[in-house]
Amino acid sequence: VLRIDYRNDFRSSDSFYSYPAESLELGDYILPNIFVSEAKFTQSVKFFISYQNRKIIVELKYGEPMYTFKLEFNFDDIINDIYSELDVSQQRSHGSITIENKYPAKCWVLHKCQKPKDKFNWCIDNFWNRITKNDKMPHFHKDNDQPGKWLVFRITFDLDQIGGLNRFKKLIKKAGKYNLVPRTSSISNFPLKIINGTELCKHFVNRKMLNFKVNYMLECNISFNYLNEYNLCKEFYSLLSQQPTKVSLNILE
Repeated sequence: VLRIDYRNDFRSSDSFYSYPAESLELGDYILPNIFVSEAKFTQSVKFFISYQNRKIIVELKYGEPMYTFKLEFNFDDIINDIYSELDVSQQRSHGSITIENKYPAKCWVLHKCQKPKDKFNWCIDNFWNRITKNDKMPHFHKDNDQPGKWLVFRITFDLDQIGGLNRFKKLIKKAGKYNLVPRTSSISNFPLKIINGTELCKHFVNRKMLNFKVNYMLECNISFNYLNEYNLCKEFYSLLSQQPTKVSLNILE
């Protein structure tokens, strides 16, 4: 287990910003403007961005008993531009940012304990444990195998809670200086189309009709997120199986 001292985490500075968030959604894009939300968290969600360390961290609470988790990824892991949008259709205005990553975020759980400092005093020893494939660790989500597949983060802010629209604009403007969003673009008033992942099904088709080499190459593409299982159907597998092996491999390469 890798331990990180909680007290040595990011400090507030001119290059570090933190915002309370209303929700965090994790999922994937099936098209550039269609986001599939496969998990949503609303308990104590916090968004941190450190320009000095070039990292983004999202904290949340989840589980029974309740644990504090954090998801962390680097600026270099972000692909495409962060999509920012405003939603003024409700009574309270909201701003959202949607971030697509190359790799799954690193996941940590906060370990809290009290230990004796001496005969008369106790001290709090808080540190982060990196979550790995360890059944003894708290589960980040009920589907514990799925978090490694989630590459798209959607964070929604209640603008009243973060200090208003101007503070949200400041966040986006600052991100533009680091090429995380286009410098010349404004915040969109056209929200992404959001689809609940429970309303879709992944086509877990028996792939015995595929040649071993083709099936292996297909699994590699899915594992490395080059292909999305939401977009693969029986017709795709059938067509792939009808091609000569070399042709199928060339397609998947």
